[in-house]
Amino acid sequence: MNKLDQALVSLGIVFAQEKKKFLASLEKLGLPDKAISTGQRRLQKKHGTPLKFAHVCAEALGEVSVDEANDAIEKYRREWLAAK
Repeated sequence: MNKLDQALVSLGIVFAQEKKKFLASLEKLGLPDKAISTGQRRLQKKHGTPLKFAHVCAEALGEVSVDEANDAIEKYRREWLAAK
């Protein structure tokens, strides 16, 4: 294996560890996973529940940064809680 291949493997390992940490942090947020209002059901049809949305954001890590994912999750959580 050449140095570039070794670097890519190392990067993949680091990325996997960061993704695992990110997913673990989602559990601590206590994100809603059930719609209780008409507005929340509308959002759920469009983007899923905040918990499902967060998991999609986690899958997008690498295309988006952890900060961007966290910002999107928080924005959606606030939108969800405000939905009536």
